[in-house]
Amino acid sequence: MEGQADQQLDPISNLSSYPNMTGEPEDTQVSVEQILPTLVQIFVTMLLGWLTGNYKIIGSAEAKGLNIFVAKFSIPALIFVSMATLDFSRVNLAFLLGIFAAKLLVFTFIVTVQVVIKRD
Repeated sequence: MEGQADQQLDPISNLSSYPNMTGEPEDTQVSVEQILPTLVQIFVTMLLGWLTGNYKIIGSAEAKGLNIFVAKFSIPALIFVSMATLDFSRVNLAFLLGIFAAKLLVFTFIVTVQVVIKRD
């Protein structure tokens, strides 16, 4: 009886019931009120970017500078802060290993296709 209780509490034994990366059960239904603010922020940012390019508020030289700033400073800083504040004890390593294996498989396939194409 005790063995069954331990097996049910082990997150590795039944990964299908833990769809998130933390290994903890979660409610799979997301309400519109939870996701709508994020979607609005994303689409408003995209709209502002399109408007500034369409009305020539920001020229191509300024856009190139902004792209360099975002790619070389903003995104790496965001990744660093996210990794520095991440609680690694809550990360589901089986999930990460599965993602890594899938990406490695796709990478190997693409490299193999490229080698075959370049040889001809």
